Amino acid sequence: MKFTPSFTVLLNTVLVAVSIAGDVQAVPTGRHDAALSVRELSDTAVEHIDSPVISNITARAPDPRVVSIPLQAFQLGQRDVGYVGAFRLGAQAQIVPMLIDSGSSTFWVIPKKDQQKGFDFSGSKDLERTWEIEYGDGDKASGPVVEDSVKVGSLDAMANFPIGVGTTLSDRLTSIPARGTAGFTNGKLETTTRTGGVTLVEGLKASGLIPASIVGIQLGRGANLGTAGTGQLTVGGSNPAKFESGVRNSVTARNTAQGGLWQLTVENSKVSGRLVRTSRGALIDTGNSRILTTKGDAQLFHTFPGAFESGGIFGVPCDPTKIPPISFTVGSVEFPINPVDIIGAEIVAEGVPKGQMCYSLIQDHDDKPGKPPRTTWSLGIPFLKNVYLILDSDANKITLAKPA
Repeated sequence: MKFTPSFTVLLNTVLVAVSIAGDVQAVPTGRHDAALSVRELSDTAVEHIDSPVISNITARAPDPRVVSIPLQAFQLGQRDVGYVGAFRLGAQAQIVPMLIDSGSSTFWVIPKKDQQKGFDFSGSKDLERTWEIEYGDGDKASGPVVEDSVKVGSLDAMANFPIGVGTTLSDRLTSIPARGTAGFTNGKLETTTRTGGVTLVEGLKASGLIPASIVGIQLGRGANLGTAGTGQLTVGGSNPAKFESGVRNSVTARNTAQGGLWQLTVENSKVSGRLVRTSRGALIDTGNSRILTTKGDAQLFHTFPGAFESGGIFGVPCDPTKIPPISFTVGSVEFPINPVDIIGAEIVAEGVPKGQMCYSLIQDHDDKPGKPPRTTWSLGIPFLKNVYLILDSDANKITLAKPA
């Protein structure tokens, strides 16, 4: 489907207004529908899990050092665009909701201001150095680095951990419900973060608080459109109650990325059972709200009736029953995608029937002028809702399993 030039301009304008920064190192920003009325996102729903090893998951009693905390999605256009977990920081164990981001290494927070949630760092030790970051969408954060305790779930507090404080922020970064970012890249490969310290997981392991540098991540969807999804973060291991085991349901792949990111190979991609692309490297990024492909690949997923393209932007019917089966195969395991998960915000524009057309959550990378084009895909939340994810920094491997 093609549109007139005037509609294309309007479509691009609307997309800019509602799009989510989808690069690795990009924080979802914009006006969010679920402004953490998330039952106050408590960290009290903690579970102790069996073993940090995916095989042999019933071999011994639960290890109290492998714990889980609940996650809560926040939304834009009634779609989940990021998942937040609660961490307790400082001597007063202040609860700070933080974005869970496997595409970033740094642990940084927004300072508490007036009645807004955030971290009061007045009692923290100033390390007399600064940190800064610029995300893929141009947003920036910077400020001092302090040292304080970090507590995850029922684990003992980890003392003397470097925390970046975002005292200088792009305006959009102040609008998200998350009051910071907890990075979960591979700390064995990226040994120094932007704050000058190790990653959160490596810090917990070095402190003897968790048995392994492993995290398990489950990103759930809401029961109905507009209902924010929930999920779970497990540190020190995985939660076998959340996924199906066995060779037909799970695959462990070698991490092929350099510098701490997580990347694997997607052997096959299918639409309606038809092979549309083979052998693509793909980053695994919980901080990305879309599936982003290399230039030209997104069109391969939008050849069915009702899908459209305008100015390089792809759309799909808002009705999930009109979306054909889409799947990605890693190793020998095929992971089908729930059609609901690739339907983005509704396109609201003159001449567009209400409730009929939505943005697709499969798009080409937005390559920046003057920079080389992206050579890998990025599998974000729409894909990760359909798997259980295990990131093993010790072995430098990624496990994907079908959700239980």
